[in-house]
Amino acid sequence: ARTVDLPLTFLPRGRFTVSSWEDGPNAARYGADWRHAERVVSASDRLRIGMAPGGGFVARLVPMNQ
Repeated sequence: ARTVDLPLTFLPRGRFTVSSWEDGPNAARYGADWRHAERVVSASDRLRIGMAPGGGFVARLVPMNQ
């Protein structure tokens, strides 16, 4: 298991919708346990990513219409 704290300083100015697919609370015992989440972020934010042993994480960042 591991936790990654990802700063989003690589993003350009503006707001983005991040859609993420993350390990669920039982992913260490059941590999198909995952959850989908969405939130709005900017370059000043950080993503805190918790992964189960052998788990993973996928995110898609899309600029918001201004």
